[in-house]
Amino acid sequence: VFFRNVCRTVEGGSQPMPTYTGAFSKLRHGGDYPVPADTDEECDKVSAEGLLQESAQQDNLIASFSWMKRTVTTLAVVAVVVATVVWAGSSLRELRGAADIQSSEVEEDLFLEAIDANVSNIGLFCFIVVQPPPSYEFELLRFLYDSGMGIFQCESWAVYSDHSTDPISFGFDENNESVETIPIPPGPEAYWGYYHGYKMMLNAQTFYRVWEHVAENGSYRGDTPGLRSKSNTFIVKVDPDSVFSPDRLKRLLLTEGKLDDPDDQGKVFTNCWKWTWQGTMQGPLEVLTASALDRFGKEKQKCYDHGLKAWPEDHSLKACLQQLGSEVLPLHGGLYDASGCAPWGRPAWTDCSWPTNFAVYHPLKGVDVWKRCWENMKAHEFRV
Repeated sequence: VFFRNVCRTVEGGSQPMPTYTGAFSKLRHGGDYPVPADTDEECDKVSAEGLLQESAQQDNLIASFSWMKRTVTTLAVVAVVVATVVWAGSSLRELRGAADIQSSEVEEDLFLEAIDANVSNIGLFCFIVVQPPPSYEFELLRFLYDSGMGIFQCESWAVYSDHSTDPISFGFDENNESVETIPIPPGPEAYWGYYHGYKMMLNAQTFYRVWEHVAENGSYRGDTPGLRSKSNTFIVKVDPDSVFSPDRLKRLLLTEGKLDDPDDQGKVFTNCWKWTWQGTMQGPLEVLTASALDRFGKEKQKCYDHGLKAWPEDHSLKACLQQLGSEVLPLHGGLYDASGCAPWGRPAWTDCSWPTNFAVYHPLKGVDVWKRCWENMKAHEFRV
């Protein structure tokens, strides 16, 4: 009926709707313009042809929808099968994972026990140099001693005081006897000067007098109580405003101290990536072996003859020990020094919450900030 109406509309001379005429003309001649039919028979013939083509198109469309339906159904079945397999595999992995976790926890406990056993063979002799009261350094010293933290967690320790000729009490021991500082032997004072183009405190000669006393006193040697049973002894100098964890330092030395190598010539450790190709040793944490300090005690004059007393104390000591034959080793992760050598990508303030197990964070000038840093260290600490 549709095609006959279109045919008659065209034959009658009236203008059919474009859509209809376009469909009619394309059915007859494949052209773009309508061509009038001559007779009703031709209209019927054209209409029949149109119906046949339309019917064929509908059949093709139905066939297409049927194919799509079968395809979607097949995909749905496949998806259900895959999901079932994945779920079963996931459940199996969860069961295996639970077993693996239990196994790994046992292995980790055994590993940590082995680490603790090796760490127990490391002994530390630690010391600091403080300014006499009234000063934040002395207030911090009293807090650390009363709390048993910092250098007072080392097997043996000493406290030196600058600018004082008499010992200064900073607490009492278990026998209620006064615990006192050791005055630095008198000598030239530190002064401001230039080192490699930078204005710095040239204080090597002051600290060399401390190192001389430590070497002569021998409190770091194996016959000292607390160090007697240790197969590896290290001497550690830290600044008063350093938040220091001896346990963390021992774990670092366990992996980076080359403990299995003979310590005949001594070892000294860098803790900063700046200034020289092999790094530098910064004052907030200075670590060396007993053999290195023994050699310093015997041959220190060689260093003094080379003018090393006119340097900053940390750079000077490392250069001196290296000159005397000590091996220079890196101590990665030993020091977070926001004042001079912050780690790559870290802020220029002391981020004690960064969980990388640094042994020392510096500077923290005061009891309250020291305590906050220590709490952040312990809250974000991982054992290995």
